[in-house]
Amino acid sequence: MQSPAQGSSAYTTPAAAENTGEPALLQLKEILRDELISVLDTVRGAKSLVLDKDLAGALSIIVDFAVLKDHGVEKVFLLEAGPLTADPSALPTGVIYFTLPHVRKMKIVAEQVRQLSISQGTGVQREFSLQLVPRRTLLCERVLEEEGVLGDIAVSEYRMDFIPLENDLLSLELPSTFKELYLDGDFSSIQCVARAIMRLQGIYGFFPRIVGKGDYAGILADSLARMRAEMLSSTSTVKGAIGSGSRGIAQGGVLAMSSVFDSVVIIDRAVDLVTPLLTQLTYEGLISEVFGIANGYVTLS
Repeated sequence: MQSPAQGSSAYTTPAAAENTGEPALLQLKEILRDELISVLDTVRGAKSLVLDKDLAGALSIIVDFAVLKDHGVEKVFLLEAGPLTADPSALPTGVIYFTLPHVRKMKIVAEQVRQLSISQGTGVQREFSLQLVPRRTLLCERVLEEEGVLGDIAVSEYRMDFIPLENDLLSLELPSTFKELYLDGDFSSIQCVARAIMRLQGIYGFFPRIVGKGDYAGILADSLARMRAEMLSSTSTVKGAIGSGSRGIAQGGVLAMSSVFDSVVIIDRAVDLVTPLLTQLTYEGLISEVFGIANGYVTLS
């Protein structure tokens, strides 16, 4: 079963936030939900949803099953190796995958698409959609092409970046970032963080001051400065940088300085490797140490 890691609390509405000077970060949840619904509506009729295990918890924060059902979702599966179901004929014709952009998972998706295509009955035309979270990569498309299914599946990206866990707490839910940066030499997560922060700036205005400590913090700050300059140089990029469904403050393609945030502080994990090794002494911290907290929930058996 799942238990909330923290008690639920009332949150400030966007209008009330303007009066109190506090950011209503939970409006990001509404933006993500609207974009998710738009993705679901691209596949007509009844559909099945196949979720990456690493994304299922975060997606459950954004939208509940009742909303999914209202938009044609009849079945929900977790992405696992092997056939999607023992009885493909019982599946709706539409299948939407939400997964992280990993090679191994692309091969699982490709195998399932081939199996479902072979098993479909005469006159049944399945519609496949693959949403890569949070970014679409050429490597994933190359793998799908090598597996022979790229022409059978519509590939796009779902920008699930900052997830509001509380009104004052956002999380990117990217647990492998440290490994990717320091072990694999993969800098793509920095680009994801930059895009997420740019979305915040699209909603609340440009942050007047960006400071950081650490080598990768400097790279992120430089990326933000470059993306800000690109946004200011072209009015057509504003909507794309903010994200569809945003209630950003863009006027005439120009974003004002934020009246809510005065600074962004970026801290590279490498400047303090000791803190994660210390034992937490709060009740929630001890629960995290013993059971683990994911997406604001604790899973107990």
